[in-house]
Amino acid sequence: MAPSKYSQDESFDDVDQPYDSDSDSESEFEPSTSTPNGGQEDDVVIAVMGSTGTGKSSFIRLLTGDTDVAVGDSLESETSEVKVVSYRDPESGRNVKIVDTPGFDDSRAGVSDTDILKSIAEFLVSEYDKNRKLNGLVYVHRISDPRFSGQSNRNLRMFRELCGTQNYKNVIVLTTFWDRTNDSEGQKREKQLRTKFCKDLVDGGAHFMRHDRTVAGARHIVQEILPMPPTNVQLQKEIREEGKSLEDTAAGSVHREEVERLIAKHKKEVEDLKAEMRDIARSNEEARRELKEEKAKLKLELQRWEKERSELQKGLDEEKSYRKQMEETAAKEKEEWNNRFEAQSKEQAAARKDTEDKRRQDETAKLLEEERRKRLEAERALDAQRKRTFVQRGKDFAADAPFVPTALVKPALVLGGRFLDLAKGVKD
Repeated sequence: MAPSKYSQDESFDDVDQPYDSDSDSESEFEPSTSTPNGGQEDDVVIAVMGSTGTGKSSFIRLLTGDTDVAVGDSLESETSEVKVVSYRDPESGRNVKIVDTPGFDDSRAGVSDTDILKSIAEFLVSEYDKNRKLNGLVYVHRISDPRFSGQSNRNLRMFRELCGTQNYKNVIVLTTFWDRTNDSEGQKREKQLRTKFCKDLVDGGAHFMRHDRTVAGARHIVQEILPMPPTNVQLQKEIREEGKSLEDTAAGSVHREEVERLIAKHKKEVEDLKAEMRDIARSNEEARRELKEEKAKLKLELQRWEKERSELQKGLDEEKSYRKQMEETAAKEKEEWNNRFEAQSKEQAAARKDTEDKRRQDETAKLLEEERRKRLEAERALDAQRKRTFVQRGKDFAADAPFVPTALVKPALVLGGRFLDLAKGVKD
């Protein structure tokens, strides 16, 4: 990646490029689809980035009302890691998640820009894996700074490469500490930010806004972000979709370039001291001692930067190893679950078959029992029919023959029946 043409500290001088103060007064985005109750289906996620001491944490605390967000009065870093603070926006009713990130120029001992980049990358990759996108990215800059330092420029370059040009339309450049400079000087610096240092962002659709340290002002910034379509930033796509290491991403390349520059610088200083020590007369022990001490300090600094380069090369190796382990565990659990499911399915099928067989046996038994009962009833009826006497049959016939004279025929039938019964009894 080509070195930045603004690598050294630069003052906020006047520039001759045209400037329209109302160019960002209206949003370019169409409103998102709302649910019937007026809220959005998904949470709004906003990442807040910028150098240490620019007012990121105080902005978040003022916006969310969360007193656990540490706010410092000096340039010492109060944010040690990526933190997420959630609240409900009172105007839209949507859930908003503010992502507080540490600055790349972290002031704490033992914390390097590589550590910060890895921390932010791990968070973004984790969000990508959970299919969660960013709605907006807020880059915070102190308008009270009289010069745009080399570190500020590197931070801005890192931010731009992390976002990707296709996501500049989701960026808010938020200037802070307006109360620590006069309006004329502040406007001049803001103009130069727009037309020089942040020109690429502005050309890509980024918005410039001022933070006045009021709750209403902070909420207004969020209202500008709410309609923005959610997106995945370039760093996420490079690592997950293109399979790049952290060092090979665009943001990682910016940092690698700076680390390599510092290593080369310190190596040259060490070599220069060695040459200077060789040129000093042996009698000048005091000077040699001072040079030795300076050399020892430079070597320690060189070791620190070489260690940071090594850490950058490692990138997200731990995250990759953990992800691989999780995938293997998930695959094993899936196989075990499939085996259990298959075994349970076989058991359930066998149980259903047993139940069906028993049902059929019960139905067959009922049918046989019903058939046997009807046969017995028929046999009983036939047997009863056979056992009827001729007298009974004669009486029945007489009873069923209403037109036959009762006084003559019916007694004759009864007497005839008795005779036949007697005859049958003699025969039997």
